[in-house]
Amino acid sequence: MYLTPGLITVGLQMALIVASVLILNLEFKKETIDSLLKISASSSQIITGKLLAHLCIAWLLFILISFVVFPVFDLGKPETDFSFFILYTLLALSCIGIGMMLSAISDNLLFVVDVALFFTSPAFVFSGFTFPRWAMPWYDQLYADIMPYTHFLDGFIKLYFMELPIGYAIPEMVRLLVFTGITFPVAIIFFQRKINRYLKNHRA
Repeated sequence: MYLTPGLITVGLQMALIVASVLILNLEFKKETIDSLLKISASSSQIITGKLLAHLCIAWLLFILISFVVFPVFDLGKPETDFSFFILYTLLALSCIGIGMMLSAISDNLLFVVDVALFFTSPAFVFSGFTFPRWAMPWYDQLYADIMPYTHFLDGFIKLYFMELPIGYAIPEMVRLLVFTGITFPVAIIFFQRKINRYLKNHRA
C-alpha cells in the first residue's frame, strides 16, 4: 500500500528524464536535423513540439498507472485521480525540461545519459520516502531539493495518501513550476546556439 505507488512514480521520473535527454541530441546523431529545420524556424518551436509529443506519452503512462496498475494492486483511489493528474503533469513537465536542458547543453550523448542516471537514481532515498529529509545532512537535503520528485512526493502524499484537496499541494506545485520555468528557457537558448553553430558550419 505504501511502497508500490512510490516505486512506480520514482520510476516514472527516471524514465521521463532519461528519455528526454535523447530528444535533441539524437537529431544530430541521426543526421535528421536538416529535415527538422525545414519545418521549424527556431529552437523554441522545436522544443515546444517535442515537449507536446513527450507529454502525450507521459499522459498515456498516467492512464496506464491510474486505471490499470493501481486497480490491479487494489491501490486505486478514484477520488484523487484529478489532483494526481495535475501533480503528475507538473512532474512530467519538470522531468522533460531537465532532460531537454541537458540534451541542449551537451553534445555528448553518452555523457548526458550518465548524468541523467546519476541524477535520478538516488531519488527514492533522498526524496524522504523511506527516510525523513530533516534527519539527513544539509547537503543531502540540498540534493533532494534539486530533484523534482522530492516536491512531487510531498504533494503526492497529501493528495493521494491523505486524500486532501488539491489546494494543500500548491507549494509543491509552485516548486515544480519553477523547474519548468528555468529548464525550458535554458534549453531553448542553448539549443538555438547549437543550431546556429550547425548552420554556420554547414554553410561553410
